[in-house]
Amino acid sequence: FFGQGFVTAQDRLWHMEYDRRRSLGRWAEWAGPRGLKEDRLMRRLSLERAAKADLAATRPDAQAMVEALTEGINAFIETTKTLPIEYKLLGDEPERWEPWHSFAVYKVRNMLMGTFDMKL
Repeated sequence: FFGQGFVTAQDRLWHMEYDRRRSLGRWAEWAGPRGLKEDRLMRRLSLERAAKADLAATRPDAQAMVEALTEGINAFIETTKTLPIEYKLLGDEPERWEPWHSFAVYKVRNMLMGTFDMKL
């Protein structure tokens, strides 16, 4: 799973960061005022709390897999000399990945990729 984390970050780090920020209600940090409405919704939904609870409820063997995936993601972040162009455009760098971030990304991708907002 370490290798999977490394190559996923290598190919999709910006997308991962985008979804992580959205899930945590932090998209407006980069998108500006246009991102505030979604950020408020994400914070009300408490995806961070839910993601941390999901990780805590996960079996130890599955937690070990998520930890290895996370180590691979962070290994890429720490060793790459070439970040996705979006970081340069925003004048920022990726933050360290935490195991529960993968759960948060899963949640936001599955909620916001469909008709979730129309059901509210």
